[in-house]
Amino acid sequence: MKSDLKTPKVLAAISLILLIIFLISLLIFDLTMEHNTALRTLIINIYNHDPKVQRDAANGALTITAEQFAANTIIYLKKALIYSISFLLVMCAMNGAGIFCIKRYPRGSAVIFIINGMLLIFTAIIPALLIPVGLILLRRTKKAIV
Repeated sequence: MKSDLKTPKVLAAISLILLIIFLISLLIFDLTMEHNTALRTLIINIYNHDPKVQRDAANGALTITAEQFAANTIIYLKKALIYSISFLLVMCAMNGAGIFCIKRYPRGSAVIFIINGMLLIFTAIIPALLIPVGLILLRRTKKAIV
């Protein structure tokens, strides 16, 4: 049974490494967002090319400048990014728990991997690793019981 768990463990470990890389990149983006001039310039350009803003500028009814809009947008993005970061932390913990319990509770780990894969469907690569791991574990534990 020990050799049967090698492939699922390796695939789950690869997905955990990818999750951690994704989490670290989000953390770096979050920490450097306020000082990112390219992002600020992009937001300002989008604001200036908005037809409603152009119409309001022609009427003299603008209530906020492009710089204020960019600053407010970046503050909002930082607040919204906290939810993504905390979600990825929970997913890393679930994946780690699945890897940790794979020997003792292979069915429980399979369920954890499948749920984790379904929740991370937006990443495309990680579910392609986790869902087959869960199915392999379910198939192998079913054979071991019979």
